[in-house]
Amino acid sequence: MNFQNYAIPTPSDPELTGARVTAVHRDRFEVITKFGFTHAAMKRGLRLAADEMPTVGDDLALCYNPNGDSV
Repeated sequence: MNFQNYAIPTPSDPELTGARVTAVHRDRFEVITKFGFTHAAMKRGLRLAADEMPTVGDDLALCYNPNGDSV
């Protein structure tokens, strides 16, 4: 898989990884990153209105966690 084909922007903060939402499951998301497909979750305590939640196709900047949900 070539991450370049997805045209996901690279965040300016080197500690963050660019991702695109591919599916939404309540408080969890399936995303594609340069590391491949993984899951992400909203940071605990962060509450957003329904119209502010990420949806399929949105670009995110996240802290990648290879051992569980990224945030």
